[in-house]
Amino acid sequence: MKKLFLIILIVGFGFEAFSQDPQFSQFYAAPLYLNPGFTGSVTQHRFVGNHRLQWPGLPQAYSTFAASYDYHAPGLNSGFGFLAHTDQAGSANLRTTGAALLYSYFVSLRNKIILKPAISMGYTFRSIDYDKLILGDQIDFGIDGAPTSDPLVNSLENRGYFDLSTGFVIYNNKWWFGYAAHHINRPNQSILSSTSELPIRHSVHGGARFPLQNAMFRGDTYASISPGFVYRKQGTFDQLDLGFKFDYSLLFSGVWYRGVPFQKETDNGLSRDAIILLFGVNYAGFEVGYSFDFGVNRIGRESGGAHELSIVYLLVYHNTKKVHRKEKFLPCPAFYKKH
Repeated sequence: MKKLFLIILIVGFGFEAFSQDPQFSQFYAAPLYLNPGFTGSVTQHRFVGNHRLQWPGLPQAYSTFAASYDYHAPGLNSGFGFLAHTDQAGSANLRTTGAALLYSYFVSLRNKIILKPAISMGYTFRSIDYDKLILGDQIDFGIDGAPTSDPLVNSLENRGYFDLSTGFVIYNNKWWFGYAAHHINRPNQSILSSTSELPIRHSVHGGARFPLQNAMFRGDTYASISPGFVYRKQGTFDQLDLGFKFDYSLLFSGVWYRGVPFQKETDNGLSRDAIILLFGVNYAGFEVGYSFDFGVNRIGRESGGAHELSIVYLLVYHNTKKVHRKEKFLPCPAFYKKH
C-alpha cells in the first residue's frame, strides 16, 4: 500500500498538482534564472552551469539543470544573454525543457547606481514517458505490464509554448535589489487535452556586501560577508530564503534558512523547509560551489534533502578601444567578488 501511494504521489506531482517552477538554493549562482535583470551585470563574459538533485531518497529524484551565458556590451549600454534549462520529475519522467534569449538595458543613476530593466523571451517544451505511466485500471489488474483502457492515455500529449518574462535590478558595488515576473503571458502548460495556465512566478530579492577589514582580516587577503534574501510566490506557493555568504581569500561558505516566518502549515506548526549549508572555492575566474539542503520538515527529512552544484566562469578579455568615462563604472552585484 505504501508503494502504491508513493507511485500515485509522484505521478500526481508530475502532472498538475505541483505547478511551481523548480528553484535553486544557490540563487546568486544562477543569476539569469533568478532574474533577467542580471543579464550583462559583470564586465566579463560569464558562463554558468547549475545542477540540483532534489529528494534523492525517493525512487525517482527531481533533477534540474540550467546553463547560461551573458555579456556586457558597453557600446550599446546593454546586456545580452542565453539561458537553457531542463527539469525531470516523477516516475514517468515528466520533462520540461526550455531556452530563452535575454536582453537588459543599463540606466546610470546618481551616486554610481545602476538600474537594469530586462526582458526574456523563450520557448518551453513538456513531454512525458507514456510507457512508464501506471493508471488506475492497471493497478486494479494487479499484473505488471497489463494494458490499459483508461481514456486518460488518449488525452496525453507533448506540449510546447512561448514564454515571456521580465524584471529589473538596481544596484551599486555594495548592495542590490531586484524584482522578476516569469511567465507573464500565462502559457498553457497542461499535457492533457485541457487548459492549465502556468501561474506567474514573482520574486523579490536583495542583498549587500560588506568588506571585512580588522585585526583578523587584514593585508592583501580578501574577506567579506554578504547577507541576502529571495522571496518567491507562484500561485498558492510561496518561499523565503534568508542567509549569508562569507568570502575569505579563495574560499567561501554560507548558511541559509528556508521558510516563511509566522506562516503556519496544515499541522499548525510554523512554516519551515530547510537549512542550507554552502561550501566553495573561487580561483582564476572559476567559482565552484556545493550546497546541501537539510530538510527540517517531514517531507524533507524523509526524502533526503537536496544536493546542488554550481559553476561560474568569468572570462576576462582585454578591450583595446577607448572607454568612455560613463562606462568606466560598472559595479558587480554584491554576491560577486571584485575582479
